[in-house]
Formats: sequence, C-alpha cells, structure tokens
Amino acid sequence: MRDVRQTSVTERYTKTQMRQVACIGSFGPSSSTNINFGARVTFRSQRSDINATAPSAAGKFFRPTDYAAFFSSTAAVPGSCELGPVENFCPAYKRYYKYSWDGCSDYNAHRLGCDATTLEPSIPASVIADGRNKIIAQLQNNDFNAGQFIGELKESVETVTSLIGDAVRLYRSLRRPITSLRNLRLRDVRKIHTRAASEYLRFVYGVRPIMSDIQAVSDALYRRVFDEPVGFAYSESYDESFDPGLYGTLRFPKIANIDGLEGSLKRGVEHACFYKVRNPSIYQLERYGLLNPIALAWELTTLSFVVDWFTGIGSFLSGLTAGAGLDYLWGYETRFLKGSFVALHAMGNPANLISGDLYARCPVRVTAMRRYANPGFTPPPVYLRADLNLSQALSSIALLVAFASGRKTPR
Repeated sequence: MRDVRQTSVTERYTKTQMRQVACIGSFGPSSSTNINFGARVTFRSQRSDINATAPSAAGKFFRPTDYAAFFSSTAAVPGSCELGPVENFCPAYKRYYKYSWDGCSDYNAHRLGCDATTLEPSIPASVIADGRNKIIAQLQNNDFNAGQFIGELKESVETVTSLIGDAVRLYRSLRRPITSLRNLRLRDVRKIHTRAASEYLRFVYGVRPIMSDIQAVSDALYRRVFDEPVGFAYSESYDESFDPGLYGTLRFPKIANIDGLEGSLKRGVEHACFYKVRNPSIYQLERYGLLNPIALAWELTTLSFVVDWFTGIGSFLSGLTAGAGLDYLWGYETRFLKGSFVALHAMGNPANLISGDLYARCPVRVTAMRRYANPGFTPPPVYLRADLNLSQALSSIALLVAFASGRKTPR
C-alpha cells in the first residue's frame, strides 16, 4: 500500500448537571460539570502499489490491473441541548442536564460497509451474483432456453389444456347464469382462497413462462450469432438493502454509539469484459441451454426456483458453462462503495428534550473500491439470504395455501 495517511482529533463533550432535592432535605439548586472526550478520524486514505499496465494483443486497449483505494473524511459540527427532567423520584426531585460539544466522534462510521482490516468494500455475495448474471445474460444474448422448454413441455401442454377447459366452462356458465348460481355450493365459496392461490401460481409459473417462451422463440428466429470482431458486455449491481433509511434494522446493524444515519450510502459491483466468438456452434448450444445438463436437471427439479430465492444455486450451475465458444480478451470486476452521510449520536431520550439538537452530528464522506482484473467468465457465487421481494412473498403464500389444500405445485 502507498499514500497511507490518517489524521485524528479529540472532540470535547461538556455535560452540566443541575440538581434540586427537596423531598430528602432542603437543598438548593446545585450543578456539576463533566468533560468527556471522543476520537474522530478526520482523514484516511490509502492506495495500492503501482502496477504496470500492458496493452491488449490488438494494441488498442490497455488491460486493467488489480487495484484498491480508500478515502474518507469527517467534519466537526458544534451543538448543544438541554434535557430534563431526567429523574423524578418524588415531586420535588428533578434533575436536568445541559450538553455542549465541539464535534462528534465518528465511532468508525468513516469505514462503514468496508472490511475493518483492508478497508475494501464488503459486497454481499448475492449482489456479486446478480452482476455476473447480467454479464452472462449479455453474452448469451438470448432469453430462450430450449432444454428447459423441452423438459417442461408436458406441463406446458397441461396448462394450455386446463385453460381451454376453464374457458369453455366459463362460457357455458355465462349462457345460463341463473342455473350456475343455483349450483354454486357453500363449500365452493369457502374454498375461494385456495382457488385464488392455485390460479395465481398457474399464471405466474404456467401462463407467463409460456408467453415468455413464445416471445423468446420469435426473437431467436431473427437474432444472429454475434459476428463482430470484438464484443463488449457491461453491468452494474447495487446492494439495495444498504440504505441509511434502514439503519438499525437486521439488514443494516447499528454500530456502537451511532443511533442513525442521514444521507446517501451505496455499495455495489461493476463488471465489464471484451470477448469474441471462437466456436459459433458451441456458442449456439450454450445460448439455447443445450450445453449444461446439470443446470437443466436443476431447473426441472420441483420447487428448485424456491431454493434459488435463498441460495442462487441455479445461477451458479448455469454459470459453469458461461463463455463456452467464446474467447475472453480482457475485463474487470470492481467492487465499490461511495457515500456522503451524517452519523447521529443521541445525547439522551427524545422525550426529555427541552431545547437544542438532540443529536451530535458527524458528517462523513467515503469512497472505496477494489478492482479484480481479468477474472474470466466466472460463475456467480452461491449465497444465503433471507429477504424476499413482493412477488416472491406472494408466491410463498400461494405455495403454502396450495400445499395445505393438497393441490399440485409448479416446478
């Protein structure tokens, strides 16, 4: 590492205690002053050692090199507040506090979201996997998976047949509405939630995939194999859970003595690669999902998509053959973090605030990055996560209802 610099200052907190005790004896107002100190890292920076940059084989580009950098700075914001009554043991016993401060300790907020030792951005595996999936999707340049389509052909035919049958029954009931209402049984009404769950699953995992496959086949018929001398793929993925507004939740744990964040704080990963087609036949087989039987077997496994919500196994298996038929020329994977926010330190209970600002504030600016040069066609990593988006949550509820009623669940 080079240009490693760090400066710190000591911030001063003054706490004045005013006390009046009359229920024990006749004591007049009294006060005492305590002075505490806290360290604030005002500036921190470091960079990787210099690496020589070599041109590409064609001589038109300079290949990226491994590189890491970190920079952060904080500032002082003076303030004061008055709190009370903090204690009230009897009607005449009251205690008030008055705080004043020259600045606030940063409590290591200057390296929030980074590794404590290396100061490199700590990016969740699920975010890295999402970025690599986007790159793989651009390499394949095709949404149609022929192997999965053939494997699910039987279920697709059953779905279409059931839709036709439902349409015929609906048409007959509309022709005889009075008779249909008379034949409606109470138990059918009571099972409406079960039917709704079943229809939701049939649409999401039956009808919609069929419509997507039809569109994908149509696109594939008019899409040629990439025939340019050099192709380029690029993607960015952000950690959506890394948000100051979520500070203090399980997704974003608090730091000791920091009670909140205000501002912007983002981290993510950036991918880029240059490539060319080496073997068009193998590349076509990979594009249409016919070159990876392990990934195909996983996709055809019942409820494998549910496991993928939490682990990303399917993406990892699909990525094992990513880049088949292609030559990787050069590229990079860069993990980054950037933010401008204010770390808040509460001086007491908000209910006791009389005047002033309850929070001591420490403005922070931070930028960190770690670049991995020429990683090749790397599969997305397997990860574990517990959060679900809205669509996955609705599907989970529908699956539970379907299981409880004994109805057939989608693959």
